[in-house]
Amino acid sequence: MSKTNWTHNIIENLSDTGHATDLMTRRRFLNFSLKAITGMSSLVVLNPFVRVLQRVLVNQPPGLTTNSEGLNFNNDYAGMRVLYSMGTLVTIQAIGSSKKVVEEAMEAAVYEIQQVEALMSVQNPESQLSAVNKASLHELIPVDVKLLEVAEASVKFGHLTDGALDVTVLPLMQLWGFYDTKNQLPDSKKLNSALKQVNYHAIKIDRKKSGLTLTSRVQLDFGGIAKGYAVDRAVQILREYGIRSALIDAGGDIYALGTPPDKEAWIIGIRNPNKPQNIFATVGIKDAAIATSGNYERYRMIDGKRYGHLINPRTGLPVANMLSTTVVAPTTMQADALSTASFVLGSKEGLELLQDMQKIEGVLVEEKQILVTHGLKKRIKVVNTNELKVVESGIKNWFFKASW
Repeated sequence: MSKTNWTHNIIENLSDTGHATDLMTRRRFLNFSLKAITGMSSLVVLNPFVRVLQRVLVNQPPGLTTNSEGLNFNNDYAGMRVLYSMGTLVTIQAIGSSKKVVEEAMEAAVYEIQQVEALMSVQNPESQLSAVNKASLHELIPVDVKLLEVAEASVKFGHLTDGALDVTVLPLMQLWGFYDTKNQLPDSKKLNSALKQVNYHAIKIDRKKSGLTLTSRVQLDFGGIAKGYAVDRAVQILREYGIRSALIDAGGDIYALGTPPDKEAWIIGIRNPNKPQNIFATVGIKDAAIATSGNYERYRMIDGKRYGHLINPRTGLPVANMLSTTVVAPTTMQADALSTASFVLGSKEGLELLQDMQKIEGVLVEEKQILVTHGLKKRIKVVNTNELKVVESGIKNWFFKASW
């Protein structure tokens, strides 16, 4: 998904060399932000789990990673790895039986994330995805099984959302200037031409030959689901190493494995999109994913008007009637894809989409109201009652009235 890139909280002690050092308490395992790179996070981890000395590189080049000094406590070892990948900050926090296990697990997880990026980056002309985009019509391009899995998922999400999530939206993103410095409204002729190139039905998958074919002139951009997929792959690696307590955050696409020590769940704060310094609600998750989509961090200013980066593939226009959507799901790829799709669909259709799916919950934020799926009713906690109040509690969902 084209998604706002989020990080957590505040960087402290930024030096002239572009490094940051922050001595953490046990209950504040991670407390940093790279606003210079990615902007403010819409999801905030409120109960990080271990004391650590963290040194983070600011404005680091893609692929560069940093390690924290781990800490032994309660017969376990806790560690953290930070990297810049897929256009955002990625953090891996993990607890395991020994330093060796944790560090090897995190190293393997980092490698997996970097492999996904190498395969699926539209910015890298040497990636397999770029090769698919440059191929002739009906030409079968052999690809890695990871790319094949994401392509299959993208087609399924396209069907499921009636095209609200369409990974062939790249021409529209380029037309609106989200991959360059273009700062003007596209004319109707160019917009109609770009819309003709948006068609996820053109993606044909050959499992036997492990290849992809495009049957019309489309351009693929897996940004809507690849990041979530990478997190899920990394989580699987951690599980294989025996890690049972971890948190992976890829720019706001978060998976919570198990729970923090002495806690029943990871508590995630959801920011007020109109006042990003404020959290309006929290939700606890474990062995689940959460992701937020919004148009208020990444946008273009054209003739004094703000146009967000989340574009409706069916109209070619940036979505204008939503502020943010947050989705809780069993996998990060699901949360990633469905937060974008529900944002594009709008509150009514988006809520219906989420309500009709098993084990999927969501929070949809409009200018003056917030809708919450019924299954999240007992798990979400409104923390800023000065700005929000429940005005109606229905069978299927909650309605909050917003006074912000």
